[in-house]
Amino acid sequence: MDYTVQQKIWTMIWYGMHGQPKKVQIEYRKKFGRNAKAPSRKTIHDWWQKIFETGSVNKRPKTKTKWVRTQLTEAEVMAKFQS
Repeated sequence: MDYTVQQKIWTMIWYGMHGQPKKVQIEYRKKFGRNAKAPSRKTIHDWWQKIFETGSVNKRPKTKTKWVRTQLTEAEVMAKFQS
């Protein structure tokens, strides 16, 4: 199941407060509905590890801007500085 970023963040807050996945699951159901599918113990632990490794709970890694250096762009930049 895909969880929203809001759900993941609340889960991490509760895990930081309680330190036990079972208590986190109880809090999760209180906030997001009694029948809401709470994340499993493994999922909670995985998110906890990921937040400290990457600083994010998102699936996608942070993208870096890829710069392409070509003769044309070099000439444009040089022209801007010479003006």
